Amino acid sequence: VPNHDRHAPPFPVRVLLTFLTGIALSIYFLLVGYVNQDAKRRDMGQVLWTLLVIFIPNAIGFLVYFLLRKPLP
Repeated sequence: VPNHDRHAPPFPVRVLLTFLTGIALSIYFLLVGYVNQDAKRRDMGQVLWTLLVIFIPNAIGFLVYFLLRKPLP
């Protein structure tokens, strides 16, 4: 029988945290996909904006993209 951590959160809390982490990651990947396709549609350099959004931390890349994107043709 493996040793259990006495200070670990209860099982329902661990399930909830796992679920919320999955939702947060899903939203992040969907936003990266949106930026990728939107930059292509606006002729803005698809790869450059996608990489900037991925590597600039704390969602600042998303904010920069949405503030600086070109209007639709």
